Amino acid sequence: MFGFQSFTSMNVIETFTNPRDRNPSSPVMENHQRNTGGNARILETMTRYFRFPADFDQMVFLSQVQQGLAIKTAIEYWRSTKPRCMGTLFWQINDTYPVASWASLDYGGQWKLLHYRPGASSGRSTCVAVPGSDHIELKAINDTASKAAINLVVESR
Repeated sequence: MFGFQSFTSMNVIETFTNPRDRNPSSPVMENHQRNTGGNARILETMTRYFRFPADFDQMVFLSQVQQGLAIKTAIEYWRSTKPRCMGTLFWQINDTYPVASWASLDYGGQWKLLHYRPGASSGRSTCVAVPGSDHIELKAINDTASKAAINLVVESR
């Protein structure tokens, strides 16, 4: 099992914050975090891979984009190890209260962006890049019942 956290959706955040609390390091937002250092980890990863969002609403949305991409990457990596691994489970499906967490459903059952993602990462043919210590290995994955042709263009810059 694996997971990656994101903030809960903005409409849920609005139910437990005042506008002055809408900052990832505010006491209210820290109180609505299930993992010590989780908000900082979300932001550290975000600044590594994306431009920093212009405002809090965009940061919340981008945290969910980031969560979906993290789970996609993990699923595709584990698919590339077939037959060693023949399935994945990501953590977790839902929350019991409104928090930043690993869940794909917000408190109350609303879908976060992650909930749309896993099906798009499985059951099809694709190619993934798997980094090694001194190389990148390209692996074709075909989980369909049919033969698949995969065309790949690799450019070196």
